[in-house]
Amino acid sequence: MWGVGTIPTFTALTPPRPCAFPLQNPREKRAQGRGIYARAWGAHYNLVEGFAYSAVAIIVAHLLKAPSDLVTGYALVYLASRLMFYFAYLSNLSLLRSQAYYVGTMSLVALFLLSFSVNGSAIIDGYFQPVARQVAPLAKSLRGLVGA
Repeated sequence: MWGVGTIPTFTALTPPRPCAFPLQNPREKRAQGRGIYARAWGAHYNLVEGFAYSAVAIIVAHLLKAPSDLVTGYALVYLASRLMFYFAYLSNLSLLRSQAYYVGTMSLVALFLLSFSVNGSAIIDGYFQPVARQVAPLAKSLRGLVGA
């Protein structure tokens, strides 16, 4: 006999259905993933791992009073390269993925070198200065659009 507040359930009468995602051990499927599923997890973890380096590079550049137009430009180059990296990772385009990763890493290296240079030009004159000249107008125009 049922008591007060008891709701009858009929789960024993329905056959068990196979679950697409194992609820008892959800990480098991990630370890066995293939195709776009595995690439999505790989891209996600790579982006999470790279966040700390980008945050440190941008914060150090601002604390050491690097030219803000260059810092903004290099940060935007990093962001665009990471988005391209994510797209290439999901699309399984290994050459584009490697190039996007290289561009993002070089923009962080440029940020660190810019931060520790004297007035933003002592260390980066040779290698990064041509890139810096192209990135600065982009940063200024984006600031105008945002209103910062």
